[in-house]
Order: sequence, then C-alpha cells, then structure tokens
Amino acid sequence: FCPTEQTYIDNSFQGENAQLTEKNMSDRKIIWDSVMKVTTELNKQPELPMEFAYWKIATISDYSILSDEYKLDYLLIDEIQDLSPSRIRLLSKLNKFACIMAGDLNQSVFIKRQLSWIELGMKFKDDENDPNIKKLSNNYRSTIPVQNLANDYRRICKIKDDNAISVPFIPGQKPEFSINQTIEDTFNKILLKIKCYMEVMRFNAKDICIVVPTDSDLIRMKGLLSDNHINALKIDDPKFDFRKANDTIRLSTTKMVKG
Repeated sequence: FCPTEQTYIDNSFQGENAQLTEKNMSDRKIIWDSVMKVTTELNKQPELPMEFAYWKIATISDYSILSDEYKLDYLLIDEIQDLSPSRIRLLSKLNKFACIMAGDLNQSVFIKRQLSWIELGMKFKDDENDPNIKKLSNNYRSTIPVQNLANDYRRICKIKDDNAISVPFIPGQKPEFSINQTIEDTFNKILLKIKCYMEVMRFNAKDICIVVPTDSDLIRMKGLLSDNHINALKIDDPKFDFRKANDTIRLSTTKMVKG
C-alpha cells in the first residue's frame, strides 16, 4: 500500500489493521528496518521483481518534473480490483486531468485483499454521497437465477464487498448444480451435457464454453472431447480466433475466462 517510513512508524498508516495494539506499534520500527534490508538486496539484482519496480517508481519518482507532453489527458483503468496499490498509484499520476477507475471486489482474481481509496492516495472517501464515486447496481449480463446463485455463493466467501449488491432483471433458466463422486464422473457428466446441447438442443459449438480450475484440467477435457470427435480449443491458444472458431467449443481456466 506504499506507506512512507514516517506514516508507517508514527502509526498514522493503518493498512488492513483498523486497530493497532501497543505491540504492533512497537514492532513497526523493527519491521520497517527489515523491509529496507530486503529492498537493499533486491536493488543489487540484475533484474527487479515487477511489483518491486512498480513500488519504487510509485514511491520514489518525482512526478512534478514529468512534462505534460508525456502524460495522458484522461486515463480509464478497468478491473481495478486486480491491480496492486502501487500500480494504481503509479497509473493515476500519469494523467493531466482525471483518472477514472472502475472495479468490483467481488470479481477479484489476483488481489486477495480489500482496496482502500485512502491508502491509494485518493482524496475522497468511500461515501455514497461523494460525487466522485458512482456505484452501478444493475446487472446487464446475468439472468435472475444465475445472479441468485452467485449471491448465495457470495454469502460463504471470506472476501466480499457487502456494499456491492447486483440487481438482475433478465429472466432465464435455473442453473443446474451437481456434486459427483470423482473428477472422472464430473468430466463424463460434462461430456454428456455437451452432447445433449449439440445433438438434441442444436447449440452451436461456438456458444459453449467449458471453464475448469487448472490447465491440466483443460488438457484432460480437451482429450475427452477429442476422443468423442468434438472440436475444442483453449481461448489462450495462439491458434484460437474468436472470429473464426465457429465449430469449436471454447475451453478456459477460471482466470482466463474473467471478463
């Protein structure tokens, strides 16, 4: 979250701890010195870790000397929940007039902690009455049954934004949900469902996407489909083209299908 030495040690920087104990506060000087030893060693490396480089640029660089000719007039950052505070802080300083940020913590794939506007260096607070913040609640993508299923799942998630409530209005079929004894049973059930969609319901292959957790699952699923003479390809495969793959089922991991 890019705290400075002063704000970290004098405890004005709260970070994720809303309340600091006396021991937390006394430990901070020790922690800061330890972190600085790590940064000293990182600086000796021939290549810097990417996030460390972002942190250095965001905290050390003097943006006041950056000419306007190298800045953008306006900058729009989407999927902000998947960017680290150091990256957001850096990007927000590279524009002349305004930085527009859009995001949804509930869609976070990479960052597993809640962002704070204040910790990102923003002047406004997360207040519904603040004119700088616009909360969008209507869901134009999902059907009502799908959204209800998602809301049920959200209630058991450890990380969620309780203020983000999506309001769906599109009717649709209730999602099917099943628990199988083994992974093999699960994959075979997916295969039967795919055959039903294509042979009975006459779905086009291009309108079907199978989403699984890992790349190894994708390889296994692709092999199973291939054995049954069904074309399938990973959406991140260099050969895949959304405009041309009309007879091909899309395969994706959870992270790749995001957005």
